[in-house]
Amino acid sequence: MAIYKKYKKLNKFVSVCAVFLLYFLIAFTKDTHASGAAFSFNPEGVDVSAGQTVTVDVIIDTAGIGVVGADAVIIYDPRLVAITKVDPGKIFADYPLAAFDNSAGKAQLSGIVSSVNDLYSGKGTFGSLTIQGISEGNTELDFSFVPGSTTDSNVAVTSGNGDILSSVSNLQVLVTQGSLQDVKPTIPHSSSETKESSSTSLIEAVLTKLGIKLNEPKETVDLNPYAPIPSQNPNTSTAVSSEVVNSGNYIDFGRFSVNPLTIFTLGALAILILVLVLIRWVLNKRRKTKEDGAATLQETQLKSNAANQNTLESGNMVTYTQKENQKKYS
Repeated sequence: MAIYKKYKKLNKFVSVCAVFLLYFLIAFTKDTHASGAAFSFNPEGVDVSAGQTVTVDVIIDTAGIGVVGADAVIIYDPRLVAITKVDPGKIFADYPLAAFDNSAGKAQLSGIVSSVNDLYSGKGTFGSLTIQGISEGNTELDFSFVPGSTTDSNVAVTSGNGDILSSVSNLQVLVTQGSLQDVKPTIPHSSSETKESSSTSLIEAVLTKLGIKLNEPKETVDLNPYAPIPSQNPNTSTAVSSEVVNSGNYIDFGRFSVNPLTIFTLGALAILILVLVLIRWVLNKRRKTKEDGAATLQETQLKSNAANQNTLESGNMVTYTQKENQKKYS
């Protein structure tokens, strides 16, 4: 009975470990999700007079998927509009970056959860932008977004390539006639409330904690079509921090590089699961052998008892026949 209880506990432990390993492998090999997250603005369009300001909300929808953070990169035409303020929302525990640069026509807002045990899921206000009209005309505030890229707007998870953002909805802006002379000097050139000195993107920061480093293209360019030609320098936000580069020798797998310690951990976990599965198989084999032996022994005993019963009945029949014969001839 004690052996059976130990076997039962080990059986449960092996099952749990096997399920965990399967989930872990699926999470790391799965590149896409059934439905992706989305960024949008609320409202979808605004009118603003030159020299006046209007505030719009940046909305995030994770499509019911738990995420560790998000990064909204917004580009605009600095000849027609300017950003005067970037306000973080309250749905994430920390907003390490809230910045804008009116010379380049770019704003950025990043949010992250406090731990992987407190993921955010749902639809809410990621933050807000205060926009000021500059010159009369129609323009847009666009989310910088390329599907599959982790260096622009993204919604971060710990599986696949780390980004589940699948769609964005841009903001339509109509700047009407107005006087800008009195307010133009108050337009800030740029603002940055970055809490971290590293320029590593949000996705890279999450994956780095898991021992995985994305391999970026050797050369990237600013995708903002509104930026002045002299300002189109390589996008420094894609650079990998020196801490990541110097943290150890990564093994290159093309799309990404993995820390040997991560590979060792996964390998050790896989070996442990295989050993536990082997132990489970051996215990099952032994239990089946014992059960078969007990069944064989029981069958033998039944046959022996049946044979003894037949012998006893035969002996009784012979005795009865002998008695009858004696009565007949006496």
